[in-house]
Amino acid sequence: MKIRKSGVVLAVLVCLAVVFAQATEVRAQQTSTLRGQVVDEQGAVVPGSKVTVTNNATNKQQTVVSNALGEFSVPGLQPGLYTIQAEYEGFQPFLKADLRLPTSAPLQAVLKVGAVTIVTDVALDSKTVSVEPDQNLSATVLDEEFIRNNLPDNEEDLRNYLSALAGPGGGGATGGQGGAQILVDGFSGGRLPPREAIFQIRVNQNPFTAEFSNPGFGRIEIITKPGNDRWRGNVQFNMRNSDLDARNAFALIKPDVRQERYGFNIGGPILAKKMSFFANYEDRTLTGGNTIVATTLK
Repeated sequence: MKIRKSGVVLAVLVCLAVVFAQATEVRAQQTSTLRGQVVDEQGAVVPGSKVTVTNNATNKQQTVVSNALGEFSVPGLQPGLYTIQAEYEGFQPFLKADLRLPTSAPLQAVLKVGAVTIVTDVALDSKTVSVEPDQNLSATVLDEEFIRNNLPDNEEDLRNYLSALAGPGGGGATGGQGGAQILVDGFSGGRLPPREAIFQIRVNQNPFTAEFSNPGFGRIEIITKPGNDRWRGNVQFNMRNSDLDARNAFALIKPDVRQERYGFNIGGPILAKKMSFFANYEDRTLTGGNTIVATTLK
């Protein structure tokens, strides 16, 4: 009896093992594995792409990352419809809906280059935006130190220097001397002040200003020093004589040249510093001749 019972138990265990194995095999046959590769539009692989597989019936998701060859594999998928999405930074997402599994063909996810969006924010600050001529970024401003150390000390040379610096004026030859419009403290048509009386010079190139009569090309604005703070003055004397010049290699006889220039200016406050004045006197004397070496036709 004991032997017969042991045989029955063994037979039952064998039957259960066979049934379990068959059930496992059937279940394994009901799942599948999705394989594929992520590439770009040129066919180059895109490693590190994020691939998400979503079951359309249960909304269950599985996410994998493509390997160095752009390949991915998602196992254990039940038969049905799935949505596959592949993503990588800088590319438009790949989306394929209603993919029926199981399928034997590998999926190729092609990523297209994403559009570039550039957003520029322009903030206007009322403290830095100005339409005043002295705030024009293209203006050239000469300060008092530059004027004192670098500009010519006589009116004609100073006018030529500033005209060359400003360029042609907006009104052509009628825009001012040499094509440039020269304004001294806002007034035009007068003589240039001496170098010692100039506080600042602005060479402005603002064509949009409506403050002046001519377009803002080649405009020279000279601002003189205020005279109501203290008394100031200057005396100058320059001399040139041919006796002090070097020999002229083209002249058998050294030409006689004699040049003298002297002047003074004074300015300061009057009427308890409520007003000011400035006076300037200048005189120049030039005598002499030049040596001309020329070849004439016979």
